[in-house]
Order: sequence, then structure tokens, then C-alpha cells
Amino acid sequence: VRSENPQSRKERPPRLPTSSAPTVHMTPLMRVDAHQVVIATFADAGESSPTPAQLERILALGSGNPAALQYASHMHMRGMTLETAEEMLASPNFDVARFLFQRWVDDVRQHATLYAWLGAIALFADGCTPVTAARIAGIADHNFSDALEIDAQRWSGILHHENGKLELDRLARGYYLSHLRAESGDIYAQLMSRLADWVIDLCAAHGGSEWTDWMQHYKPLEDDWAIVSAVCAWLRQHDDLARLGAI
Repeated sequence: VRSENPQSRKERPPRLPTSSAPTVHMTPLMRVDAHQVVIATFADAGESSPTPAQLERILALGSGNPAALQYASHMHMRGMTLETAEEMLASPNFDVARFLFQRWVDDVRQHATLYAWLGAIALFADGCTPVTAARIAGIADHNFSDALEIDAQRWSGILHHENGKLELDRLARGYYLSHLRAESGDIYAQLMSRLADWVIDLCAAHGGSEWTDWMQHYKPLEDDWAIVSAVCAWLRQHDDLARLGAI
């Protein structure tokens, strides 16, 4: 029997076993179908249809998720503000959010690398590239990032953009981030720390020595300004003045 060289085994890029990776179906409904879900929910409850403004708010809140659309509709009919309904949909402290997402999170958590990788994607409201997510998740092997992306195709809660970015569904993202902060604080802190390093490198590529020219130099960062601001706030919160000064 031929023995395997431990060193060669160590150098092989890791792979997730496809057969054991969980399949989660959270494909958002098309707008016309989401519209019908809301109207039908109001009709079944014997209520008049929502106003156009209310309908738009419920559609935005439900993010194409049928259960979320029905929940938001019922809460609105009961007099709850949609702002409160949105908070409940994104919080692990409420039953409806746990019903929608907890099994998904529990399945993801069985795969430590995937858990961190999706957490990195969740930090970006508008998504990020698989390689950026791999760096922030602490995955050095870009081939592994490619393998994760292929596996993530089975996760319909992940939106794939034409520019190559991956983004978590809005409701799933809110729940995932809340879960990370509450249940995996160390992992969340590691992700934020690596994100801070990524932002420092991003800013270094555009900054200048003259503050009067900063607006011109930082113009290309407009699309990333939300994540830059979030990192600055996190660094201030943790008194990391050295890295804050590097941005």
C-alpha cells in the first residue's frame, strides 16, 4: 500500500464535499409574483388592497421572500409599522426570522470556511467578488475561493451580478450579520479586522499627500464609501487609531 506524503496532502487546496453541502432555496420571487402574494394575502384576510405606497414598502421589505411578504402584510393589517416588521425579520431574537433563516444558518455553520466566506460577503451591502471575500475570510488559496463560489451556486439566497460580485439576499444578509455578532463574535471581529486591512489597501491606492486633492483622488471610491465609513466607525469603536489614521 502506497503511503501518502503528509506534506503533499497539506499543500492540496481544500474542497467542500458537494454531497454534504446543504441546499437552501431562497430564490426571490419575480416582482409580478411578489405583487400577487401581497394582494392575495390582503384578500384572504378580508382586507382592502394596500395603497400603492404601502404595497411598494411591503414589496421592498419582503425582498421577494413569500413568507416575509405574507408576514409583512399581516403585520401591516394588524397596525404594526413596517419599520418594526423589518426589524423583526432581520433579528435572531424573533420567531419569524428564526423560521425563515435559522436552519439555513445552522447548515452553513457546519462548514467553517463557508461560514466565514459568506460572512465576508455579508459585510458588503452591494456584494463583493469571490476573491475579496476569500481574503476577508482568511482563505489564502484563491482556487478554494473558486470552489466555494461553485458550491455557492446551490445557495439561491446568493445573488450573482454580471460584474462578478456576489451578494446575499437583503433579508438573509441582515439575519446573517445579526447572528455573527450575537453567536460568533470572535469570527465577526476577525472578519472586520481583515476588512479594515482591505479598506486600508483600497484607500492607499487612491490617496494623496495633499488634502486639497483628496476629493479628486478618492473619487473612484464612491461606490465603496459605505464600507469605508463602516470600517472607520468600527475602528473608532475599538480605539484602533493607528489603522484609522492609515485610511
